[in-house]
Formats: sequence, C-alpha cells, structure tokens
Amino acid sequence: MRLRLFFLLAVICWASTLAGVTASVPMSRDSIMSLADPLSPRHDEEALVEALRLVLDNPQASRADRGWCEVMLEMALKNRVGDKCADLDFVIADGATANIHGIEAPMTLIFFNDPDCLSCHQVKERLDTCATLREMVARDELVVLALCVGDDEHKWRVEGYPDYVINAFDASRAVDEGEVYDLPTMPLFYLLDEEKRVLLKNEPSLNRVLRVLAIGSR
Repeated sequence: MRLRLFFLLAVICWASTLAGVTASVPMSRDSIMSLADPLSPRHDEEALVEALRLVLDNPQASRADRGWCEVMLEMALKNRVGDKCADLDFVIADGATANIHGIEAPMTLIFFNDPDCLSCHQVKERLDTCATLREMVARDELVVLALCVGDDEHKWRVEGYPDYVINAFDASRAVDEGEVYDLPTMPLFYLLDEEKRVLLKNEPSLNRVLRVLAIGSR
C-alpha cells in the first residue's frame, strides 16, 4: 500500500521534471512529507491536511503538485481523530470472524502489525510484559486487538501473542488492498473509544499510547 502511494508520487514528480514544470507549493514537498510521516518529530496530521488544502487552493499550483496532494489528502482524511473509524472484518486463530465495530469495550487498542516487521516483534515483546494493558483488559476497560495486515496467513498463525491480546488477521486484505486504513509505516496503534471514534491515529509509540491511557483513566 505505502509502496504503491510512493511509486505514484515518484511517477508524478518524474513527469513534472520532464515537462519542465516549476513547483509552486507553499511548503516544500519534503516538509509536507515530514508532516505525514508518523516517525518524524514534525508529524502533525491536522497541519498536513491544512498544508495540502493550501496547495490545492493555490491557482498557481502545477498539475503535478495537485496530483500528489490529492492522493495524500485522500489518505489523510481517512479515520481522522474524532471520527468513527472504518470497520473491517478479521479472522482469529480458531477460524471465527468478527469486526472492529462489533467489539464491546470502553476502549479498543488496535496494534497493526506484520510478521515480517522487526519493529513489530520488538513492540510485541513489550506487550508481553506490559502490566498496564494487561490490567486494563482484566478490568474490562480495554480490548487489545493485534491485527496482522501481512499477506502470509501461515506466518501469522505461527506468531505468538500475549494471552490478553486478540490475535487477528486481515484475511480480506481490506487494509493492504482496499486501503481502508492508511498505514505509512509499521507497527502503528489506533486507540478507539466505546463508539469506535478515533482517539489516537497512526501512533508508532507504545509509550505515547500508555500516557494517553493513563490520562484517560484518571
């Protein structure tokens, strides 16, 4: 999914160069991309949306600039903080199916992961020893859903997860192929409230998640 997006951006930039088009973007492309990158210290989705809209509202913006900004804006507007998240079906290890909106809990933490992702394994090890999450699940305050979005179901099935975590697989490929969620890197967390409104989006840091949960539980 991310590769398809960046391939598209690369093609647009290449075509712009061949045509001798001079960019007229209020912010540089690198600056806009840093706002979109969850791993960047400048990551700020609201600022990203504003910057993209400024480009699209600029009558002097080139066709190439408009093209890649439209793509990025479409992705950024999915599952925004405060909005109800997109639903998707998933399968768990015993073959049963469920969906995100069907989870009944005051809060839901989705851990988007891929078995081929080294950082995902490192975060999973932290989940295994995370007393805060384990205790919140035990008190029925939280459901933790580890949602594998990789393309190898066998690798997912041999993965082990803490017993308090729902181990799930996106069998319909709604994320990777349907682009229901935009995941620019991996792993990422989404935190949802009881109505499945987004509280945290594309959060790479488990520490940040735990800080938000601590504030919310006061």
